[in-house]
Amino acid sequence: MAVDLLRDGGTLRLALGEYQLTALPYADSTCANCQRPDTLIQATRALRVSGQGIRIVGVGAGKTVIATGAGYGFLFENCVDCSLDSLTLTGVCATPAAWRATPRSW
Repeated sequence: MAVDLLRDGGTLRLALGEYQLTALPYADSTCANCQRPDTLIQATRALRVSGQGIRIVGVGAGKTVIATGAGYGFLFENCVDCSLDSLTLTGVCATPAAWRATPRSW
């Protein structure tokens, strides 16, 4: 996705359609569910977003659908005032089955 090309304050506008992202390996050093929060765990991510004021905007919930197939579908890391709007995110794998079965819309 073109989000890698965005500068601070940029907006990525996605057209109507379904976007299938590829899961990539990701080492998470902040395990919130571990006895020691600094435990390094292996995970997957589809899209990493960092910066300031980055917006990813679709044409409407259910109209712009992003399927991630990753534990962290969208990983907002070191991101200030970043957001998703008017889209549906589905296919997140590291969450409870009920969440995976129910797409989330913004």
